[in-house]
Amino acid sequence: IKKLRSLALKCLGEHKYTLITEEMSRREYYEFLSTIDVAIFPFKHQSALGNTLRLAYTGCKLYFHPDGVLAKGFLKGGVKSSDCRKIGKITFEEFATNHDITTTKEPLFDVFDYQKCVDAWDRLLRPIDA
Repeated sequence: IKKLRSLALKCLGEHKYTLITEEMSRREYYEFLSTIDVAIFPFKHQSALGNTLRLAYTGCKLYFHPDGVLAKGFLKGGVKSSDCRKIGKITFEEFATNHDITTTKEPLFDVFDYQKCVDAWDRLLRPIDA
């Protein structure tokens, strides 16, 4: 944690990062996520899908690697994201400005509808009539 804190301070400055070192309740964590303006996920594999989905819903600007699973999935689901490889080539205003606030009407959010998930598991686990 000390090494990470030192690196974050060096790279981002004192007030540009939050290092979470203690467990939060779900409500506290979701409230924390809603304060984030920009999130960068520069990898090609899938990670933090629940977080990225919630971040998109709260209006956070998402940066993904365009060849990554998240970028492709969000695009297919109707949720716009930005190319993380362009961050060093754009102004801060372009980096931080988000004109595309995602709504829960986008197809991607349909996948995370709780009741639809329950219904899908019920269908899957229902005994087969002989």
